Amino acid sequence: MLAVKRWNPFEEMATFHQELEHAFRGRQAPASGRRAASDLSWIPAAEVSSSDDGWTIKMALPGIDSSAVKIELDDRLLTITGERTAPSDDSEKPRQTHLSEFGYGRFWRSFTVPDTVGGDDVTASFKNGVLSLTLPVSEAAKPRQIAIAGVKAA
Repeated sequence: MLAVKRWNPFEEMATFHQELEHAFRGRQAPASGRRAASDLSWIPAAEVSSSDDGWTIKMALPGIDSSAVKIELDDRLLTITGERTAPSDDSEKPRQTHLSEFGYGRFWRSFTVPDTVGGDDVTASFKNGVLSLTLPVSEAAKPRQIAIAGVKAA
């Protein structure tokens, strides 16, 4: 008897999303076009804002321990990587998951940082599942007034 695999629209959407991510990041999409759902990475939501003092990046990382997150700034490329692992079921009766919209596995996000950011002054904090990065504008990049020799300031 021929086994028929049921169509799973969530797996199809996840695969499509993964292939788009690979395309935009300059990576090769999987040759087969399909992957197991457990092989798919996920992309945490991010919020980027700015002010005269610099930039702030917030990233939603619920269920992740801060020790599982790595932040690197290489020249102007800020990369945040980490992993969220699926909870283990230690109960006597195994559970069967019917729907899960949680993303598990490795993730990474990269941001191009303006050259006005003082790389040595970047700070990070992690509270209530939200990673917050502060990227201040370097003092050398801030506008300043230049006095003209021999002219009194008003």
